[in-house]
Amino acid sequence: MVSLLDLPEVQSAVAPLITGLVCGLLLYRWAPRWAGLSLVTGFMTTALLVNGVTIEPLTGTRKIILAVMAATVAAAVIDASPLRPVVRRTVLVIIALSAFFWMAFRVLAHKEGIIFWLYSAGGVVYIAWLVLALDAMRHNSGALASTAVALGIGTSITAILGASALLGQLAAGMAAGGGALWLLLLRYHEHPVGNVTSFAAALSCGLLGMGGILFAQLPWQVPGVLALMPLIRFLPRVRELPYWQRASLYMLAAGVITGSAIFAAWLIIEEPAGPY
Repeated sequence: MVSLLDLPEVQSAVAPLITGLVCGLLLYRWAPRWAGLSLVTGFMTTALLVNGVTIEPLTGTRKIILAVMAATVAAAVIDASPLRPVVRRTVLVIIALSAFFWMAFRVLAHKEGIIFWLYSAGGVVYIAWLVLALDAMRHNSGALASTAVALGIGTSITAILGASALLGQLAAGMAAGGGALWLLLLRYHEHPVGNVTSFAAALSCGLLGMGGILFAQLPWQVPGVLALMPLIRFLPRVRELPYWQRASLYMLAAGVITGSAIFAAWLIIEEPAGPY
């Protein structure tokens, strides 16, 4: 009999949502400053169920998991440090791009000429943009949580269409953790969540999206569409609404972008792969 925890649906959605909610509830009670860790908890729950605790051989996917873990610690230290905004953002971008090149090194080493530079520049632009754009949303937690959920779902489904179920599961786990945070914010309303949330969401989705391009068959156009996600924070007159309406509108707008990315992937990929 297949264990319940062996089911992809449980690994990628149910388990990370539950652990994210439990973590978030405890942190909101005892350390509300760190409640955004509920998102990271969801991602790490899926990573543990899918990958286990082994890191050998050190594949690109396992590098992503380790990078998100290390980045969460780094973001927590940065949150607790009195750094100027420019310095803080510069450090976050440097960490993120270092993680990207560490993850992509083996693939990029086999690229030559203009192909190498296109892959490298694309990864730099996409990941740096996500880091900076989500950092700008730290004090708009409703928009940030909605972006994390929709970005994770879009990355997950398009990665699966691009023939990488593992990357898709990890992105779904991040989306479920973001969903836990989104639900918690409906109760606790507007609450700054810091770099622990924004950086973890940006780095995980950025690395998973680029991993889909480098390790599977994800078209480059898909991250281009998903990169529009942080722009939902500019929705006019939304901040005047009650929190639950504001969060719902942010989620609806983010969902439209997610649907567009999935549709683009479906059109471009000739033979969409199954989830297994």
